[in-house]
Amino acid sequence: MDFPAALVGRLGVTDAAAKGLAGQVVGIIEDMVRELVSFGVASKIRDAVPELQRWQASTPTLPPGALRYDERDGWSNPGVPPEDVDFASTLARFQVPVERIPEVRGLALQFLSTRLDAKTFATIIKGVPHLSR
Repeated sequence: MDFPAALVGRLGVTDAAAKGLAGQVVGIIEDMVRELVSFGVASKIRDAVPELQRWQASTPTLPPGALRYDERDGWSNPGVPPEDVDFASTLARFQVPVERIPEVRGLALQFLSTRLDAKTFATIIKGVPHLSR
């Protein structure tokens, strides 16, 4: 599966934005896995997605003052569950509505399921169950 191409097709973002968004979303999942499962399992994500660093480097920089802490903490997104605040902030950065979080998260998981062995993927879903809701 080509994750950035799927984002272009589903969200209508540009190719460059899709690569940046893909890198940020997989990075969020990697961080969650590192915190809730283990560093070793998180490193398997990095190993399985060698293009991740290139995708993350393609993320457009924000002008100074563009990211407010109240937005980062979810205060400007009432109803966003705490475990989705990072996703909400990231999608907002790419002008993608927060209502698309489940779709983007689902595409990311579908992508990771093609890159990781079944045991590692199952460990991630078990250790971070809100990813698959």
